[in-house]
Amino acid sequence: MNSMSSVEVCLSPDLYACRKTQGNNHIALVVDVLRASSTIIVAIEQGVQKLIPITDMSKLSELKKNGYLIISERDGLPADFADFGNSPLQILNASVKNAAMAICTTNGTRALSVASEAEKTVIGSFANMSALCNSLKEWNKDVVIVCAGWKSRFSLEDVLFAGAVCEQLTENTHFSSDDDSVIAAIELWKNAKDNIIDYISRSEHYKRLFDLGMGESVSYCFKVDTCSVVPVLIKGSIVNYLIEN
Repeated sequence: MNSMSSVEVCLSPDLYACRKTQGNNHIALVVDVLRASSTIIVAIEQGVQKLIPITDMSKLSELKKNGYLIISERDGLPADFADFGNSPLQILNASVKNAAMAICTTNGTRALSVASEAEKTVIGSFANMSALCNSLKEWNKDVVIVCAGWKSRFSLEDVLFAGAVCEQLTENTHFSSDDDSVIAAIELWKNAKDNIIDYISRSEHYKRLFDLGMGESVSYCFKVDTCSVVPVLIKGSIVNYLIEN
């Protein structure tokens, strides 16, 4: 029988450096429900060949000259030069199969950069919840969930998803946790899961995006299992783990 693995939650990227799980021999699960994780998952599901996460927006112009399609936003709004804003619905309705893309967002790409030294860095959201949890159970390694948050601060939607994942993993006898953040995340998820949109509508980021006219995209981000891919960061590019392996 495989040894028991642990799961813990970092409530913001800044807390990743303070994690209990030592070293880099773990799976880092990066979560940015609104909206980078959801957008990345849809892009990979739609057949994007590779997607490069960028933290420095100034590097995007060179990638665009080299034929990359650009996904970018700052403070919730699309960047002027981008081909797409940070919206899963825009990608869902575009012809992007076999495309090379780059993404730079306020929070999600920073969280990916922070967690990039883990043995495996994967991307999760409600869109790929079942495929993700099944893969995590199969890998049976320590999992550190990194919530992207908003400019290093706590974001409710990311922690709710972390709670949903932790609930599934700890029901499996191969995962355990003594992390207070896991307890809190699971409790929040239990309170929210019967009517998640109503629950999340009180959150800061939901209101921010709704006020920007992005309510339809936001609602899509809470639909469960619309995708079956598990995006993974390999040598600086996000690809579909299930194809690459």
